[in-house]
Amino acid sequence: MIYLIIGLILTLSIFFFEKKKNTDFFYWSLCVLLVLLAGLRNFVGGDTIGYILMWDSLPKFNENFDFFSLTNLYQPFWYIINAFAKYIYDDFVTIQILLAIILNFSIFRLFDKYSNYRFSCVLIYYLMTYAYFNFEILRESLSISILIISIPFLIDKKWTKYFLLSTIAFLFHTSAIILFFLPFGINFFNKKVNLKSLMYIIVITFILGSSYTINFIVDNFFPFLAALAEIYSEWEWSTIGYFVASLKCLFVFLLIMLRQKYNVSQNMIDIPLKIYMFFTILSLTMPIAQRFQNYFILFFIIGLVDLIWKFKGKEFIIKHTIVLFFTTITLHYYLQDTTGLTGEKSRFGQIFYPYFSVFDEVTENYIFIRKSIYYNISKYDY
Repeated sequence: MIYLIIGLILTLSIFFFEKKKNTDFFYWSLCVLLVLLAGLRNFVGGDTIGYILMWDSLPKFNENFDFFSLTNLYQPFWYIINAFAKYIYDDFVTIQILLAIILNFSIFRLFDKYSNYRFSCVLIYYLMTYAYFNFEILRESLSISILIISIPFLIDKKWTKYFLLSTIAFLFHTSAIILFFLPFGINFFNKKVNLKSLMYIIVITFILGSSYTINFIVDNFFPFLAALAEIYSEWEWSTIGYFVASLKCLFVFLLIMLRQKYNVSQNMIDIPLKIYMFFTILSLTMPIAQRFQNYFILFFIIGLVDLIWKFKGKEFIIKHTIVLFFTTITLHYYLQDTTGLTGEKSRFGQIFYPYFSVFDEVTENYIFIRKSIYYNISKYDY
């Protein structure tokens, strides 16, 4: 019920506040609302459960905290921010609130700075990626927050600041390693997209996505990622999954073309949007590239929302088909059957629903289902 209530509030905010003046108070109030929803949750989210279970074993700053030894499982900055949270108050809710503040204020600032339709962006963010970013990929979400800050430095080619921030992002989550390669393609992504450039991207992604290329890069430049690369290389598309991923590539390409056609492109949005398209295409040969899309999906949201508002009557079918498609993908994500993982009739979305706050008591049955999905999700082809 809480999800529906907040969804209704976000929807109504569009009607009452979008394109109106002096709405900052209401806008940032929505940010606080989403921070509280994420920060005060209790056993909501699959990855969250794993982090809860390891909380007690994490060190505090005043308990023989050794920065250089904190690389056995996760990146060192993850341990540091947890140690900081434990120093404030030794309860997992502290890190939840801290992470929710960092992530959501970063995202709201992004929408506020680069979109004229920020309330609409917030609603689409809530529907598409809020639960995933706030309840699941907690470490990667920190890296995404840093990417949001570093994007202007990438586009303006201020490399010292960009690489410094990218290093910080990497020290939270290894997936941020892709940020170090983006400067090599910045000139290409700065150009207009057409069928010829699309063909170049397809060829490049198929070369990069081959097992030979991946093994060569890892073995010669990043041997410390060998174990992780082996795990990710086992990911495969199902027939339906590959078809859906191909449609996703098509719709992102159409979005970029429409923005170019109507001259609404702006580098701060469209360069990350083109990078997003690159990783959607790369995911066809290297499924793990889906994770890299996380860094740029917020720019996709801004680009889509801005286009819909500015051209309500033009290309109606294409634009609303794109919206419907991504809504369907999101619903499919939550409605996947996980009965085989839990031994009980269940859906993947049950790791998020029903919502429990720290003021509620979570029944053992819900904890069991969420733990079962979390521990077995790597075996589930989706």
